[in-house]
Amino acid sequence: MALTASAFPAKEQGRAMGIYNGILGLGLAFGPVFGGIILSFMSWHWIFFINIPIIIISLCICYFTIQGRDSKTDQEMDWLGIVLIAATLMSFVYAVNQATITGWGSHLVIYPFIASLVFLGIFITVEAKSNSPFLPMSLFSNRGFFLGATAYMIAAGFAWPIIFLVPLYLQQVLDYSVYNASIALIPMTLMTAILPPLIGKIYDHKGAFTCFILLASCLILSFLLFLTFTTQTHLTVLLLTFLLFGAAWGIGNGFATPLALSNLSNHQDVGVVNGAAITLLNISGVVSLSVITTLFHFGEQSWYHNHAHHTVSTQASKFAFTHGFHISIFYLAITAVIILIPTLYYAYSTTLNKAATLN
Repeated sequence: MALTASAFPAKEQGRAMGIYNGILGLGLAFGPVFGGIILSFMSWHWIFFINIPIIIISLCICYFTIQGRDSKTDQEMDWLGIVLIAATLMSFVYAVNQATITGWGSHLVIYPFIASLVFLGIFITVEAKSNSPFLPMSLFSNRGFFLGATAYMIAAGFAWPIIFLVPLYLQQVLDYSVYNASIALIPMTLMTAILPPLIGKIYDHKGAFTCFILLASCLILSFLLFLTFTTQTHLTVLLLTFLLFGAAWGIGNGFATPLALSNLSNHQDVGVVNGAAITLLNISGVVSLSVITTLFHFGEQSWYHNHAHHTVSTQASKFAFTHGFHISIFYLAITAVIILIPTLYYAYSTTLNKAATLN
């Protein structure tokens, strides 16, 4: 990603990164289909084996086509920062997941959660003083980076729990086979391939605020439709929901990177900024997946608790799963709204400031 961004001037980075993310979207579009085919006819081990020749071919292409640059740098690997952020995430994820087993009041939840806060505080302190930080704290004062990273976290980070729960819903509630579930997801993932190049052009001409409006609209509408899912959701509703969520995902991928790079004063920092944005994306993905799946579990269990008179059956499990799914989507939607409202205001004010500067 950094190589692609650094190869184009700032005014063309939106279109370039849109095409780049569109190609990534093709992998997302066809990956589930191939995965469904593999699981239908072969062992699950081939899900991993199939990647080996692809990796070898990719390495060969990179070796013969990418020209390196001889440059000296005083940057060092921030091993302490890496260890601290890993400890933060592991403690947090363990605490959240343990809550489904022992309850929120257990010392196995409270102590790891406190530890994650301590590790996070130490991480921020260390990074602020480091000469070669793993995640430069100074980037958060850069409006472009802050907005771009937020777009990534909303669009791609929120996709993690959706990609985890939706296939399970299709198989366990609607009785789709693995192959049919993968086919049903094509509209969602296909949008991540189609939209990034188009959104890259829109960003180049209209700016970040317009892109955020499109992202927010598609995301909220998709969440509202997710909340209508039942044990007998019609295919039309499924496809419309997947198209809208895939559109939000593709929109975020299309303008997040060029926006994160938009206010760079030194073009040599492209790699650092890209790495930081992707790091935040992965952190948001890990956090959202752990929290949302835990909420799903509690939602599912609450249905069983409130319907104790029901005998355990396939139909009961479908109702319980759907209830847990609704709980998960509801909190995901609330979180999105809480993040989007100030982000939209911030993006709008940034657009006004740029317009005033140009005038």
